[in-house]
Amino acid sequence: MEEGENTEIEIETETESEATSTWSLGKHIQIIELSEKLMNGNLSAKIEAAREIRKMVRKSSSSSNIKFILAPPLRLSAPPIPTIGNAMHKHESPVGYVSDMKILFIVKGSSLISLAYGRSWSSTSSSGIWSSEWLVPRVVSNPIETRADLSAAETQVRKLLEQLKCDSVHCKREATAELHLLAKENMDNRIVISNCGAISLIVDLLQSTDTTIQEHSVTTLLNLSINDNNKAAIANAGAIEPLIHVLQIGSPEAKENSAATLFSLSVTEENKIRIGRAGAIRPLVDLLGNGTPRGKKDAATALFNLSLFHENKDRIVQAGAVKNLVDLMDLAAGMVDKVVAVLANLATIPEGKTAIGQQGGIPVLVEVIESGSARGKENAAAALLHLCSDNHRYLTMVLQEGAVPPLVALSQSGTPRAKEKALALLNQFRSQRHGSAGRA
Repeated sequence: MEEGENTEIEIETETESEATSTWSLGKHIQIIELSEKLMNGNLSAKIEAAREIRKMVRKSSSSSNIKFILAPPLRLSAPPIPTIGNAMHKHESPVGYVSDMKILFIVKGSSLISLAYGRSWSSTSSSGIWSSEWLVPRVVSNPIETRADLSAAETQVRKLLEQLKCDSVHCKREATAELHLLAKENMDNRIVISNCGAISLIVDLLQSTDTTIQEHSVTTLLNLSINDNNKAAIANAGAIEPLIHVLQIGSPEAKENSAATLFSLSVTEENKIRIGRAGAIRPLVDLLGNGTPRGKKDAATALFNLSLFHENKDRIVQAGAVKNLVDLMDLAAGMVDKVVAVLANLATIPEGKTAIGQQGGIPVLVEVIESGSARGKENAAAALLHLCSDNHRYLTMVLQEGAVPPLVALSQSGTPRAKEKALALLNQFRSQRHGSAGRA
């Protein structure tokens, strides 16, 4: 959904009383549980809760007076008319918005009931006054409270920045630990920390020889990078080379968070170029091969983003990534979808095709076609299609791996893109067979 866009989705109900007794009570219990995850869970739990809410919206019909409304959240300085945001967005909202996670509400007649978390309001057409607290915990404060909170946060951040300038390792450890927690807490704090000029000081501490200071600093940058405006500020503060330094010599946790930060920064095209040219790819490939399970996943995700920029594809291949990627094509590693997505991108260049063929990538890609997830099958089909284009030897290898039956199945029941790739690959098999028959 585009920022500023409103979408209304109606759901089918029997009568207003039935909707209240069956839909409202049953679903609201489920939503309260999901709201707890949105408010208090880790990032994975928040995303999963948001997905569940989105599924509920998608299952809705278009024949009722009960509506889901998805819209950007209100600024707290505005009148308290409930407007809401897409819960699947990356829990980003500017200073002064209703909440850190955007909110999902249900509207029934003149009543508005919070589905994710917040308050419920009801109004009359004459007064337009919203009232009536509901079961879900309140998270909206008034503008005065919010301004006071922001002022207190700014005072705290400026005090911590002064601590960072002292010579004592102990002081720096305490200050970086506090900044880490503040940046982790919510989006408002991330904006305050950035506006106070903290980013350049934190970037400098990535070079610290103290493991604790370095870990807190890189994790703070990771949390700050969640905000889109901070992505550019972090890169412009010269963070990319120090992040690469952490990738090379940091503790396992610091390496994980450095890779995750590079992934976050690489969302923008400019940073994809910067990161690739700065030399981040080889240490990311090393982490992919030798890191912790979490580190390998972070490295694979970063490499996927970087592989979207053509210039980086050859760098990734030359760094030896294909062998590590093929080695991770194991269901037990829990990384198949990430790995196949990277291989599909690398298969678009000649060097990538050669490396995938030499490192045993074809059998594992066929295996994904047979038993992978919907997204994995789609990317595996795309990778095999690239590999087999104008390459008789690879086409023969794919046939010998028994790819035809699963490709036929995929062409009939896969995603639209998967069907397209599977059909194109099957057509190549037919063309080769007809060509061979003609030569005979």
